[in-house]
Amino acid sequence: SDKDKVVVPLEQILAETEKPPIVIATIRMGFGHHRLAYSAASWALQAGHVAIFHDLLNIESPESDLVKSTDELYSRFSRYASEIGGVAEKAW
Repeated sequence: SDKDKVVVPLEQILAETEKPPIVIATIRMGFGHHRLAYSAASWALQAGHVAIFHDLLNIESPESDLVKSTDELYSRFSRYASEIGGVAEKAW
């Protein structure tokens, strides 16, 4: 359970490792993005690095708002292109 987890400060983790950390920034925009991020994390851990995930959509900021609104527009126009089909879908 979450109650049993021990939270270790990042500063302590970094002080105890010899290799620099690998920061992996993710944007939740499909499974392909996550698959690539997990591959990078697996490589980093296997090579002895600390892997730090930074989920851009998990913070409240102007940048995450921009990503969210861009994703909404992309999804909307992608649906339109699929519904229209033909040239519109190929162009998209």
